[in-house]
Amino acid sequence: MRLIIRTSHFSSGKHGLRRQRWAHEPKPFRLLLLVLSMLTMSPRLADAGCGCDHPPPLRGTVYPRFAWSGAPVSVYEPSFATSGASAKISGQEVETYLPADEPDARRMIVPPSVSIGPVAIEVFDREGRVIAEVPESQLTVLPQPLPLYEAQGTFKYEQVTAAVDTDGTLYIPFDLSTVTKPMQFYVTLENLPLRFTEPELVFYNKDQFNLKLFELLVDGPEDYQWGPYYGAKVSRSSDPGITSDVISYWRHEFESYHMAHLPGGSHVAGPDGLHPDGTPHIDHYNLVLGVTGSVSDSSQPDDQSKWRRLQPGVVRTDVVVRQVFATAPVAEANLSGAQRAALIAQQVTVETDPDKGIVKTTNTRTGQTWTPPVHGVATTE
Repeated sequence: MRLIIRTSHFSSGKHGLRRQRWAHEPKPFRLLLLVLSMLTMSPRLADAGCGCDHPPPLRGTVYPRFAWSGAPVSVYEPSFATSGASAKISGQEVETYLPADEPDARRMIVPPSVSIGPVAIEVFDREGRVIAEVPESQLTVLPQPLPLYEAQGTFKYEQVTAAVDTDGTLYIPFDLSTVTKPMQFYVTLENLPLRFTEPELVFYNKDQFNLKLFELLVDGPEDYQWGPYYGAKVSRSSDPGITSDVISYWRHEFESYHMAHLPGGSHVAGPDGLHPDGTPHIDHYNLVLGVTGSVSDSSQPDDQSKWRRLQPGVVRTDVVVRQVFATAPVAEANLSGAQRAALIAQQVTVETDPDKGIVKTTNTRTGQTWTPPVHGVATTE
């Protein structure tokens, strides 16, 4: 097994980690990062291959820098240890509290009434004076995650409200908590001819862990453990009806991950977010797709001089996910006849709401309600 470190812990790119934030970390946290950084050079980490061994992201003023309604975010300021009583997100009041393990943070829950896109935060002391202001560039509110299903076929999520941050990066969250079998996904965007390259594409988890930091190249299925081994690939489709670039993402089996994190398992996370062996828990159920690309001109799609960046706020697009069971990564051109047939045999339309999530799922062929599968078996009503 070979461990490929794709980027430094302190890279300065859009999706990288910034070195200057290191100075703002609590000493125990910095020590943890240092130890984990040293371990990445050790063959023992390559042998472990666990996605839970990824180092956590370095915190900025707000952590994480994106969240959906109902999810927590923390604002960091040294004075919070003695002051700070309330906050507003995009002008709407929210309750805050001091986490027991982080006296320099004020934690709050994103309310459902906050609009999707970049938002500002204000924190007030008990007298109502502003003691911390966080600009829109620091936090982007996302829609509810789109659930991916453990089933083969083509799934069209209609009119998804995707968030765009102040740098023009588009975010779409996905929920893979029910997917445990190894699967190959192909993701495209309808009504949004977004063009991008692999360096402009990142999969985060809900805690802003950049899952591109490590890629594991393994010799065989017996070496597969937890992590985004081959990363996501970007290609152009030969289908003229597909105007966006295609994201190919292979996910290995996650049954062992699921079992290890159940009560009594080897990796049950405690209240401090750590496993029994002291390693930090890494969520692999909620993934956030981040794309910094350009929208092409429909009349001249290959003329880059006519491409434009996305503007901060929201964009609406149909997200199409084609997926098949696959024990190893497979390019779409190399799909078997049975896999191609599976993409056509089951086609599902998914109606979504940015606040409520999934509203309705319909079998496109029959018009009947499509029920999400249990252990890979779908039913209709």
